[in-house]
Amino acid sequence: MLSEFGWKRPAREAEVEYYPYATLRHTIRARNGRVMVRLHDSFRKAPAPVVRAMLGILVARICRRRDPPGAVRIYRKYLASLPDDVLDGCGAADRRREVKDLPVGRWQDLRKVKDRVDASFFGGAMGAVRISFSPASARRRLGSYDRARNRVLISRIFDRPDVPSYVLDYMVYHELLHAMYPVRREADGRRSFHSGEFRAAERRFPRYREAAAWISKMR
Repeated sequence: MLSEFGWKRPAREAEVEYYPYATLRHTIRARNGRVMVRLHDSFRKAPAPVVRAMLGILVARICRRRDPPGAVRIYRKYLASLPDDVLDGCGAADRRREVKDLPVGRWQDLRKVKDRVDASFFGGAMGAVRISFSPASARRRLGSYDRARNRVLISRIFDRPDVPSYVLDYMVYHELLHAMYPVRREADGRRSFHSGEFRAAERRFPRYREAAAWISKMR
């Protein structure tokens, strides 16, 4: 596949493995002549053509090519065939080490942020949602909501004294919206994590554009 899509860099070997990601995702990266692919381990039961289609999509992306239309159709058709409870259970099946809640960092206290955001925007309805800084200062995934654990994780990169309060408020607000608006199945079978309703609610945050612009500089 690498040759087919015009991979120019040396590749001595390729490694493909199933991995218990908390969400249904797949990754590919190249390092020191090795190409490493991780497929969500729920794909152990997927038919071979579906696995091959997903591999084709990943290889196309690392080669900076367009997603192969045929592979996309196969992958979407397979997802559309899965019951929602199977897809929603991917997080619950995560077998990685449970991360202890660490809401208080050196500079920021996420408990206060969540209480403030909950009172201002959700009428106190999010009291049961847990919140924590992530173990690492991730730049690619700045925040997430784990429905299986009912927990918001915020990257530790935000535990800095120069982070404006409205930026942290927006980060927590965005992730709490995921608790309010579950993943939705679209007509074509795709799962929408940011529905139109979600986006409309997100834009109601008073300093939405300003916060988004500040966060984009951190990536």
